[in-house]
Amino acid sequence: MAFLQNLSDDQIAILGCCGALAVSFGLMMVSYHFGRIVRGEHATERVGNAPAAGVDHTVGEPQERRRAA
Repeated sequence: MAFLQNLSDDQIAILGCCGALAVSFGLMMVSYHFGRIVRGEHATERVGNAPAAGVDHTVGEPQERRRAA
């Protein structure tokens, strides 16, 4: 802890913020994985592509309309 005596107040504050971000990220990861275990979800169940809302993918536009002016 001797190295902390050579740091300025601003540097100590930055280290504290980085530590708080690291702890909150770790807590978020634990919470996310614990929630998936409780719900019984597996990684393969959430893979896939969802179509955009309100877009009809079955009908394409003719190429003549898509050309730049």
